Formats: sequence, structure tokens, C-alpha cells
Amino acid sequence: MSERIASCGRGRLTATAAGEPVRVSLCHCLECKRRSGSAFGMEATWLDEQVAIRGEAREFQSFGDDGGNWARESFCPNCGVRVFYRIELRPVAHAGMSV
Repeated sequence: MSERIASCGRGRLTATAAGEPVRVSLCHCLECKRRSGSAFGMEATWLDEQVAIRGEAREFQSFGDDGGNWARESFCPNCGVRVFYRIELRPVAHAGMSV
């Protein structure tokens, strides 16, 4: 079974996804552009039961330009790096590990 790990710069916060993602997507909403620093964001989504979070995370909420749906982004409180996020449109899944 494949495993993918997203982590902050110092490895204090990690999200480990087991198996294949349930969705891989490319988005060009303003929030994804901000998050990625590019013209689009590309992410993979896994079900909650496929993802193990290790370490302390803090969260902030933003709203997309797609009608106001929320995104809750989790980041390391030590170095500030965003590691994973959840979005209102897929509340039962983790998202945001870049692929």
C-alpha cells in the first residue's frame, strides 16, 4: 500500500495518508491560487480514516470565491507551514496534500 507524507519544515506536524486518494483535483479559485502561489492549486483528497495526523496543529478558516464555502487550513504553530486542510464541499475527507 502506498503512503504519502506531508510535513511542516521541521517535521513537527505531519499528515500521513495511506492508500490511494479518493480524488485528485486542480482548482483555480482565488484561495487555491493564494495557497499555492501559482495560477492554480493541485491537491489530493483522502478519507479521514486513511490519514494519521501527528503533532500539534493550529487552524484558520477562509472562504472561497465559489459562493463562500469554507476551507479550514491546518498549520504548524512553530514554523507556520500549512500541512493539510479540509473544505466544506468535502467535509468527511482530508484534502490539501500537494501532489
